[in-house]
Amino acid sequence: IDRIPASRLVLRGVTIDIREIALDDPEYRFRVDDFLRWEDEHGFIPPKSAVLLHTGWGLKWHDADAYVGADDQGVPHFPGYGTQVAEFLAEERSVRALGIDTLSADVGRSGSFPVHRTALSRGVLLLENLANLHTLPPRGFLVCIGALPVTGGSGAPARILALVAKPPLRPSRPSV
Repeated sequence: IDRIPASRLVLRGVTIDIREIALDDPEYRFRVDDFLRWEDEHGFIPPKSAVLLHTGWGLKWHDADAYVGADDQGVPHFPGYGTQVAEFLAEERSVRALGIDTLSADVGRSGSFPVHRTALSRGVLLLENLANLHTLPPRGFLVCIGALPVTGGSGAPARILALVAKPPLRPSRPSV
């Protein structure tokens, strides 16, 4: 993490809202066709972007049991990215980061972490446990990744900020 240049830590961002599906299916894997439908509605994403997946899980943060979603055997259940979409976003859209409001970019019960391996082997950063994704627009903001430069580390705590431009104020008409 200490070798990532600062220029790779400020990215254009897009937010993809899959709450409706993910809250009904706690093991939902975001897919390529989900992404293409989003792109049809919101437009092609620029290269070197951060894709943030809003699953609704961030709203469960106050209740650790609900956030982890562990069953009776202690296996966690929460949505994540599918391996194919992680590969597609890295290879076909040249994204630089995948973010999500769950504990992991992989689905909860994943023990082999295929999304981690797919993304990290392609130089794509993973941002997990993101908060307040419900406040972001689908596009048009910057993501600033304040990662600690842990020497030799494969990851680090980070403060992730989204900078959203305020619309210009409309001048009011003078009263007559």
